[in-house]
Amino acid sequence: MENNWGKIGAKLVWLLQWCWENHPGKSLGLGIGFLLAVLFIILGFWQTILLFSLSFLGFYCGKCWDQGGLPLWLTNLVHRIIHWKKR
Repeated sequence: MENNWGKIGAKLVWLLQWCWENHPGKSLGLGIGFLLAVLFIILGFWQTILLFSLSFLGFYCGKCWDQGGLPLWLTNLVHRIIHWKKR
């Protein structure tokens, strides 16, 4: 039984390495989105819906990052937030 857990662990490590090497933006985006979703769940805010929406948003931004940049709407939103404090 102990040997089976070692094989499962080795396969999981291989899968995570493959994902990171072939899709780094998607992996990072999914991880960040999932982490934010878990933090909101711990704080008690629309648990399931938020988990899926933030994970999807992280995946989408990571996919756009892999293709060469962030979406225009996200760039505009960040730009507005940064310049809103300067008003």
